[in-house]
Amino acid sequence: MAEPGPWLKAEVCYAVTHEGALHAEDIVARRTRMLIESGELAYKAAPLIAGLMADVLGWDEDRVQREISRCRNLVEAERTALAQARTSRPDLATA
Repeated sequence: MAEPGPWLKAEVCYAVTHEGALHAEDIVARRTRMLIESGELAYKAAPLIAGLMADVLGWDEDRVQREISRCRNLVEAERTALAQARTSRPDLATA
């Protein structure tokens, strides 16, 4: 699996400073669309994203851990929803 690229740092910082992003799951779902393109990468990048956001927004370690958890919970929820859809709609198995 690929590692989060160096471009991610710029995207995260820009999303926070210029687009008003306040949560890690916002970054993976809407600002970078990483959730759609690679849930595994989104899960793996959650600590990096939260850490970058913490630097810009002044979060403490508790907030960083909550953001990582929220982001990873979103990734897991998306995986579960896709698995359920594929089970109920076999025609989606290749989507």
